[in-house]
Amino acid sequence: MRLNWDTPFLPLLLVLLFVGCSPTDSGSGDSPPEEPITSVTDIDGNTYPVVQIGNQTWMAENLKVTRLNDGTPLTFYDFTPNDDDWFFNGASTPMYTWAFTGDLNMLYPEELPEDFYGALYSSAAIESGKLAPEGWRVATEADYQALEQFLNGSTGGNVASALRSSSGWTGANGTNSTGLNILPNGYCTATGSATGAQSIATLGTTTLSGDQRIMINLLPEDPDISYATTDVRFGSGIRCVKD
Repeated sequence: MRLNWDTPFLPLLLVLLFVGCSPTDSGSGDSPPEEPITSVTDIDGNTYPVVQIGNQTWMAENLKVTRLNDGTPLTFYDFTPNDDDWFFNGASTPMYTWAFTGDLNMLYPEELPEDFYGALYSSAAIESGKLAPEGWRVATEADYQALEQFLNGSTGGNVASALRSSSGWTGANGTNSTGLNILPNGYCTATGSATGAQSIATLGTTTLSGDQRIMINLLPEDPDISYATTDVRFGSGIRCVKD
C-alpha cells in the first residue's frame, strides 16, 4: 500500500519508526564495561585493597586468612623453644603463624596488632591451592617477573623501592609508587620462629625449584627484587594476584 501524508495512521507509523531506530537500541548486544575492582574479601571477612599494574591485578596487602577457601581451618603455630612441629610437619600440614610485630626500632607510636604484617604460611598451606579467595591465586615467580618487567621502564631502575612501603623499614624506606605497599614482614625460620620484621620482606610463591621454594625478598638498600631459592620449611608472607 502506498502511503501519503493524508493517510490517517501515518503519524503513528512515524513514531514507531523513530522509536525502533533509537540510538540506545543498537542491537549489538554489547554489555557496558565492568567497573574496576578496588578490594577483595577473603573467607574470614578480611578485606584487602587492590591495585592494577599493567595487565595484573594485585592485592595491596599481605594475606592474613586463617582458613582455606573451602572453610578448612589452618593449624595455628605458636612458637615455643624445642617445639619441632613446624620443622617436621610444615611441609605436610597447612599452618600459619603471625609475623613478629615487636617494634624493636621504635618506628611506631603504638603497639602493632598481631596481623599488621599479615600471616606467614607453611609450605603445605601454599601448596594447598586454596589460600587465595576464589578467582585469585598465590602469585608465582613468573607473576613477579612480569611485574618487574613492566616496572623496569618507569622506576628509574629501582623496582624494589617502588614496591616497598614508604615507612616502617630500618634503613631506607621505599617510595611505594606502585601502591603495593610491601611492608618488611620478616620470615618464619625452619623451626617456626617469626623474625626479621622491619628489615626484610619475604613473599612466598607457588614456584618450586626441585625440593626448594622460590621466595621474593626485598631489602632496604637493594634496588632489585631478589628471587631466593629457599628450604620449603621456611614460612613467608603471601601476595595474591587475580586470575
